[in-house]
Amino acid sequence: MRSAAEAAPSLLYVPALRSLGARFTLEDEEARYVTRVVRAREGEQVTASDGAGLVATLRIEQLKPALVVALDSAREHPRPPSARVLCGAPEGERGDWLVEKLAELGVTDLQPVDTEREGWPERREARWDRLAVAALRQSRAAWRMAIHPACRPVAGR
Repeated sequence: MRSAAEAAPSLLYVPALRSLGARFTLEDEEARYVTRVVRAREGEQVTASDGAGLVATLRIEQLKPALVVALDSAREHPRPPSARVLCGAPEGERGDWLVEKLAELGVTDLQPVDTEREGWPERREARWDRLAVAALRQSRAAWRMAIHPACRPVAGR
């Protein structure tokens, strides 16, 4: 019988993975994800990515009072070929859907473009970052899609 950690798509997003060492404590969102969503137990393994090519297998050493994991193995994945999308603002809430689907498809960079008629909504960057991380988990990818600030096209081009 498979463990809960093996059955669930338990890819963790740990941006500081490269600098944490062989044994470290997971905190905040990732700790909640492991304990409440994955429901992993001590001794089980989970996979983590830093979103910049490093994928590691972590073994859960302790759940309480803090979630302590040990690095079992790590592998560097080469950057995928560049797939950049430049896009004008979609209608309504479709920007969220667009970010999610492009990240799931493996697009490496999203460049929002403010046009003469319509601009991208402000204050959505934090939500789009969360959607890109969720897509990273869903696709179990080594690289996270970069979302750049909206820009305006240069006149005359």
